Amino acid sequence: MCFIFGEFGVKVSHGAAVLLKVLILVAPWLSQSTDDIQDVVENRIDLVMRVGARGDSRYVAQSLGKVELVLCATPEYFARHGEPTTPADLMQHNCIVFDRYNQWSFSDGKTEQCIDVKGRVDTNMVAVMISMTLQHMGITLLPIQLIREQIASGELVPALTDYKIRYTLLDVEEVFVLYSNRKHLPAKVKAFLDFFRGKI
Repeated sequence: MCFIFGEFGVKVSHGAAVLLKVLILVAPWLSQSTDDIQDVVENRIDLVMRVGARGDSRYVAQSLGKVELVLCATPEYFARHGEPTTPADLMQHNCIVFDRYNQWSFSDGKTEQCIDVKGRVDTNMVAVMISMTLQHMGITLLPIQLIREQIASGELVPALTDYKIRYTLLDVEEVFVLYSNRKHLPAKVKAFLDFFRGKI
């Protein structure tokens, strides 16, 4: 999935209304998008923003920051079903899953557990995951940057906070920008990099 600055301005894929809150922070999670690295030079693209591996070595890659995943649900859901106290407890809960990535890994700094979660909602749209979670449908795993306001307001409550949690088979831990190896960057790209570096 790419965030692209080109000659026609900014292009964002489906789900932009949600992700503009953090300016396309977790672009790979969106539907109708691509995780392919586009040819920056051939397609006259100034900058590509993506999450995960650095990707194509032909381009300059700069990290904009880390993505922290948070396990959460509403207070109402926990009141009805109980709050998990161990990763294994999740197998007794309805989990809201992203695009069939139902194996979640939990590390306490010493050991790591991989849990295959199950649930009635499996979607490739982050907006749907957030909506279903807020409707007390289950527990989900989302980037803190997308749900910071809901956690601050108490609408969502983090769980198993003593663990570092990740998707076992999906790399979403770091945000990179890629651009061609030019000596002189366009002013809009330099401004983008200067503004976002260290703020995500």
